[in-house]
Amino acid sequence: MDPEIRAQFEETRLHFDVAAEGMRGELQLVSAHLSSRLESVSSRTDRLEPAVEETRRHFDVVAEGMRSDVRLVAEGVSSLGERVDRLEQNLREEIRETRRDLTALLTASYTDLDRRVWRLEGDR
Repeated sequence: MDPEIRAQFEETRLHFDVAAEGMRGELQLVSAHLSSRLESVSSRTDRLEPAVEETRRHFDVVAEGMRSDVRLVAEGVSSLGERVDRLEQNLREEIRETRRDLTALLTASYTDLDRRVWRLEGDR
């Protein structure tokens, strides 16, 4: 794989790993926050409802951020895949052109060499 593409792929993967780790941390914070809220107000349902709503809103914000990060990573991977496909196609075409050029060059060289050998053998 092309080093530039590999580097971009690794950079995308690193970004995804960092985003995923951040999301895990956020989810743990939300979970810890929710657990502490539920323990402190479990006996009072009138105080529990606002805490649940606040946590839900916070979680919704975190989840939307996660969706955005996942979309960015997906777009990066898609873009990288397209670049790899284009690069592969270009390389295949270059290989075909090089093969045609080398075949033509070798054919001409061998034809010339064959003609020279026939001439030398005819001179004997």
